Amino acid sequence: MSLAIAYKIITSHEGYINCISQKTDEFPDGYVEFLFRLPTHTPTASIRLPKHLPTNTNEFSAFNNQKKPVIEADQSAVLSIKAEVESKLKLVNRKLKILMIDDEPIYRNSILIHLKKLTGISEFIDLQMGESDADVPLTQIDGAILDVDLGKNSRDGFAIASHLRKLWPKSFLCIHSNRALADDNKRAIERGADAFLPKPMSAAFFVRFLAQVLDRIQIDKKIETVELKSQTNKAANSENANVSSQASPASESFAIALVDDSLLMRMSWTLKLKDENLMTFESPELFYEHCENNPMFLGNLKLLISDFYFDTKSKENGEIFAQKVKVMRHDLPIFLASDGDFNEEIKKLFHKLISKVAPEAVTLAAWKQEILAKSALT
Repeated sequence: MSLAIAYKIITSHEGYINCISQKTDEFPDGYVEFLFRLPTHTPTASIRLPKHLPTNTNEFSAFNNQKKPVIEADQSAVLSIKAEVESKLKLVNRKLKILMIDDEPIYRNSILIHLKKLTGISEFIDLQMGESDADVPLTQIDGAILDVDLGKNSRDGFAIASHLRKLWPKSFLCIHSNRALADDNKRAIERGADAFLPKPMSAAFFVRFLAQVLDRIQIDKKIETVELKSQTNKAANSENANVSSQASPASESFAIALVDDSLLMRMSWTLKLKDENLMTFESPELFYEHCENNPMFLGNLKLLISDFYFDTKSKENGEIFAQKVKVMRHDLPIFLASDGDFNEEIKKLFHKLISKVAPEAVTLAAWKQEILAKSALT
């Protein structure tokens, strides 16, 4: 992005810019040298310069196409989300703790300017800034914006995201970069980030980021409410749980287990299946441990839903997990919840391949009917 802006400035002044890349004895690893030339006077009066340098990709694209910059559109988007953020902040009733790690001081300052312009919001945001992983605070944060390339003296943004996800699993993490690598988005999600955004971040995207942080906090509160109700119901029915060991499994509630290393996925399933007997696990190892400590659990299970890649949460993947579960109980339907592409051998291990997104009520009802219809116990 910076080189593109430099190119536009120089060519607008009827100059030119070029680069030389070569290896020498003095620089065995190679070096890149940029050369540019500008005229000493203005030969024409037709040079059109912008009133300000582009601050986001939309502005640069508009200027490059000789169109009006879309600052007004960005401001309109800010206003449309600003009221939503203000109302959610009132519900949270505390300051949001936001972390930004970026090694460019000027860019960190641009985000600070975005925040200062958000009257009615800025006083409720505790924005902590740093230039490397050494600046990661010890106290919990609600959200973070992490640059990818942070220099030799720091871990990159992907590694910091993994670290923060382990420290504070409920935080909303955004990887941020001006790199144009197609694999970065996938790597960001795999390392625990919730979102990936290209730099520079406009004011509208910054407000959207705050809105998503607040959404995560509200989801956490709903999860706590659901879990509290579930614990209350279990406590109220604890005496009935062991009354009869001869009860027909068909009369029990439809039991589902979900194994997924993404906290966001587990929360989504918990919210949408709050009326079902659902238990979630972060890894296959935690599922095995629960089965070992609760001998009746696996036998009463009606459906197991598994992710395929568990990142650093497990030494196994979905293929190995499904193979082990089939040894433990061969007739248990196992759904693979993944949007990836798999060969036929892997697909044969699973009863069905489904999207990672939690199902709607009508979809779940169809699954239940299909599974119970094939069960020898009904």
